[in-house]
Amino acid sequence: MGSKNPRVNAYIAKAAPFAKPILERIRTAVHTGCPVVEETMKWSFPQATYDAFRPSHRREYLEWIAEAKTTRDRRIATTIGWLAKGKSRSWKNERG
Repeated sequence: MGSKNPRVNAYIAKAAPFAKPILERIRTAVHTGCPVVEETMKWSFPQATYDAFRPSHRREYLEWIAEAKTTRDRRIATTIGWLAKGKSRSWKNERG
């Protein structure tokens, strides 16, 4: 499970009374939807980050999908399956 940041706890504690249940509900929904998400603060606001793949891996998938003409739907489905298994775009060629 992802971590809950104490700075986010403090942010929610300082929030207006009407906002606290909203913020807690959003926080719970984010952690339920993506259990491995990490909380952080950016620009003095809570952020949820999920960095399972390096930017180069994300770019490879996006370029692969974007260059498809008639097979885009199939590539999207394949990408979703590979991402769910934690595989990079060129996982077949990787050593490990």
